[in-house]
Amino acid sequence: MRCNKPFLVTIVSLVLTACGGGEMDERMYGQWAEPLTGNITDIRPNGTLSWFGEEGTFEFSTPPAWDLCANPSGCPDGLLMVTLGSKSFEVGYETRTLGESTKRWTLLYTYLSNESAGSHNGKNLDHANLYPANTVDGAFSINGFERIDGGLTHLYPEMIMLSEHRGEILGLANPNGNSRFEKFSKSSETWSPLAEQSESLFEIGRDVIFTGRTKELYYEFDEVRYSLDGGETFQMRPALETVPAVKDGIQGDITALGTKLVAINQWTAASELAVNNQPGFQVWTIELDSGNPTWTMQHEEFYPAQIGQSYVIYSIEEAGALALTTWTSDGETLRISTNEGQSWTNIGYPCTDNRLTAHTNGIYCRAGDNTAAWYDLTTGNWTNIDVPYDAWVKSVGQDGVVVVRGNQVIKAKPDGSESVMATLRSSPQGVGEVIVSRDQMLVKNLTIWRKQL
Repeated sequence: MRCNKPFLVTIVSLVLTACGGGEMDERMYGQWAEPLTGNITDIRPNGTLSWFGEEGTFEFSTPPAWDLCANPSGCPDGLLMVTLGSKSFEVGYETRTLGESTKRWTLLYTYLSNESAGSHNGKNLDHANLYPANTVDGAFSINGFERIDGGLTHLYPEMIMLSEHRGEILGLANPNGNSRFEKFSKSSETWSPLAEQSESLFEIGRDVIFTGRTKELYYEFDEVRYSLDGGETFQMRPALETVPAVKDGIQGDITALGTKLVAINQWTAASELAVNNQPGFQVWTIELDSGNPTWTMQHEEFYPAQIGQSYVIYSIEEAGALALTTWTSDGETLRISTNEGQSWTNIGYPCTDNRLTAHTNGIYCRAGDNTAAWYDLTTGNWTNIDVPYDAWVKSVGQDGVVVVRGNQVIKAKPDGSESVMATLRSSPQGVGEVIVSRDQMLVKNLTIWRKQL
C-alpha cells in the first residue's frame, strides 16, 4: 500500500500496523539523561520505563514507509510507543549515533501522535538528545552566567543574528520555522517578540534597527522600515532605488553608522550611470533621526570595465568610521573612511578571509593560522597579534581580539597581553558558540547563557 504524507500525524497508529512491526535495539536499554535539565529516562528490558520522572510502559515499531517521512533527513530508525497512565503517544527516534565516541540517541518529536508529549518543563521540543546518565552531571549550567530563556517557546531555542542594540539583546528565534525577532529585557529577564515582525530580516545596529534583506539574504526594496526606539515602532524610509540620481544602479551592501544608514550603489558598463562605458559605484547616506530622511550621495568613482568588482561595507560605530572591502579579479583591497564615506584611504589587505570585525578604534581580521591583523585608526598601522584559538568569536566594541581556547574565552590585545574573559563549561555538545558585545557575553550551549562584562 502507499501511505500519504499529509496525514502522518493523524493516522500514525494505522501506519504502524500497515508499515510493519519493530524490534528493540538493545543498546537503548538503561538510564539516559537529557543534558540541559539532567532528567533521566530509564528504558528497561521488561517493557517498563521511567519517562522524565513518570512511570509507564513502552513498545517499539519500525518506521513508516520512506514516502511517509516528514523529516528531510529521512525516516527515523524506529518508533517508540509510550503509555503513561491514561496518556499514550508515539515518538520517532534515531540510534545511528550510538556507535560514535560521544554515545547518544535522539528522540524526534516531529513524529508525535500526541502534541502535548512534545514538551518538557513548559517548553516545546522538536527533539531531545539522550546521553548515558553517568556522563551527565545533573542539570547543565555555566559558572558566572545566567540562563536566559524565559519567554522563549523551545527547550533548545534556535537563535541566530544575536546582537546588542542600545544595551539590549535581539535575535531571530526559530529561524527554520515560525521565526520571529525577540528582544531580551534585563529588568524582567524575559524574551518578548518585537512589536512588529517582518518578512525581511532585520539589520541590527547600535542605534537603529532596519529592514532591507529578505530571509534568502537578497535585498528587498518594497519593505524598507526602520526603528529608533528598540523595535517598539517602525517607520517607512525612502528606498535608495527611488532616488533619481541612482537610476538603474544596483543597491549593494548597507550598514548603520549611528542613526545613519550607509549604502552602496553599483552599476555596470551598460548602465546610464556609466561614463565612457566605465562601471562604478556610489556611497549614499541617509539620516533617519530627522524630520525628513533623505538620501545624500557622499562618494562616486569609476573603474575599468574589464575589472569586475564587488563591495562589502562595515561600520566601526565606536570610532564613527567605515571600512570598505573591494574584491576584484586582481585581489582584495581595504579602505577606511572617517567622514561618512566622502573620501577613502587604502590600508592594504593582510586578511586571509573576509570576516572583518570592528573594534573600539578600527578593525581586525584573521591573518593566517593563530594570527590576527589589528588596524588602529589613530596610528594608521596594522599590528599582528599572535593568538592561538579553537574558535573565532563574533564580537563588537572590544579593545582586543576575542577567541575561544579550550574552555576559556580569551581577549588578546595589540601589546601582546592576554586576559581570560570567562571560563566555559562543556556540555556533551562542547563549549558552544560565544558572542561578545560591548558589555555582555552570550553563550549558545543547549540554551542561551548571559554574563555581564
